[in-house]
Amino acid sequence: MENITITIPDFVHLSTELQAQLTAQLQNYADFLFQKYAAQTDTENYTMVSEEELEAIDKGIADLKNGDEYSHEEAKKIYQQWL
Repeated sequence: MENITITIPDFVHLSTELQAQLTAQLQNYADFLFQKYAAQTDTENYTMVSEEELEAIDKGIADLKNGDEYSHEEAKKIYQQWL
């Protein structure tokens, strides 16, 4: 087995190069994740809501537009039905 001598300048160069490679790989992975999740539109997330939930949301918006408001206690009772 042959001995290998690594000088301090060699070590600094290798560690700097390794750090640059790791940083580039991490950046590539971060870019991949960003592109993957940025591709999900609000429409895709919106479709994950059930029809019943959409109706309740629409009813809540209509209530607000009509000035129908609920106290905190009333809202908590209504909210309990979704748990």
